[in-house]
Amino acid sequence: MRRRLQKTEVSHDFCTPMLICGDALHVIPTLQNRSISLVVTSPPYADQRAGLYPGVPEDEYPAWMCRVMAALRPKLTDDGSVFILIRPHLRNGVVSLYVNRTIEALVEDGWCLCEELVWKKPDGPPLGSRDRPRRAYDKMFWFSKTPRPYTDLTACGRLSDKLGFVGSNTYAEDGLVRAGCSKKVKTGRARITDVVEIGVGRNQKAVNHPAKFPVELCEYYIRSYSRRGDLVLDPFCGSGATLAAAQDTGRRSIGIDIMSNYVAGARKWLKGRTRKTDFTVLGLNASDAIVFEFIRRKTVNSSRRRRAAELSQSEIAAATKLSRRTVIRALSRLKDESLIEITKDPDWYRGRPNRIVVASSLPVPVKGQPSAKRTQEAKACH
Repeated sequence: MRRRLQKTEVSHDFCTPMLICGDALHVIPTLQNRSISLVVTSPPYADQRAGLYPGVPEDEYPAWMCRVMAALRPKLTDDGSVFILIRPHLRNGVVSLYVNRTIEALVEDGWCLCEELVWKKPDGPPLGSRDRPRRAYDKMFWFSKTPRPYTDLTACGRLSDKLGFVGSNTYAEDGLVRAGCSKKVKTGRARITDVVEIGVGRNQKAVNHPAKFPVELCEYYIRSYSRRGDLVLDPFCGSGATLAAAQDTGRRSIGIDIMSNYVAGARKWLKGRTRKTDFTVLGLNASDAIVFEFIRRKTVNSSRRRRAAELSQSEIAAATKLSRRTVIRALSRLKDESLIEITKDPDWYRGRPNRIVVASSLPVPVKGQPSAKRTQEAKACH
């Protein structure tokens, strides 16, 4: 059973993004070759939102996108990826095929189409034609120069004690067939699926832009397809969501946008924003949130200054009413995600205390404590 987890908000000022106002076709060639590990972007849709930002005619769109991607090719690392969020519109009751033609043109130009992914928007507004179903998803097209780009498909995977699967009997024309099976079911993080569900209600409210998408969506792809310290590019950065996600995950980033008002708005928002650590995006669970909140209360005083606390595993387990085994796993996951720092005593497993503190890379959390209901749910599971 999946539990809904709140976010922990913290101020954030490292991995400061670089924002550039200009035409992507002119700016991209000035970037260093083989420096970009990941591109996450939503380019202008063809003939849409006239007056809000420059559009591209449908018949010119495939050639225009090929020019953008050709500029990106030498800047991308050998195992880098490009993610393009786009969906066609209806014209006279018929779906425009310019997106299909664009994808085909890019493949013909030598790009590998690694996968078509889906962003599901359960709370999406009633956009599109009233004569058609309400649109509740967008497609993310994944391109690379290689059929084997870098991935970490468990970085945002949910925790599971049923990794692997038991084979099942299925019928084929030549008789009974045993489907592929795993000899042993294991515990760990599951591989992410090709569908991610993140509500548009998480869009940043402080930025005025007609086509925003959630920071958590960008974070999901950045964690899964790049490494810490990598350089992430959004050549049509708009509201700055990609840059915020890169900042939150320890990546460097560059954003380009042709509209000076959007660049100014994104720059102002990024400078004063607070980070939202979404435990579900990190692949953490309710028990992890409870342990993190206990450590936060023990190591952050009323003036929001960090200090180390001498805490044993048994002490944390007694205070949170979680099992010691659950606490050990939670501490390990929190440390792996750079949310806490531990100065480990070699005999800690014997019950001796360790020095624990909220990670120095994270400014002090402001709010977002686990609710009493979530605490009870976690306890009931253990």
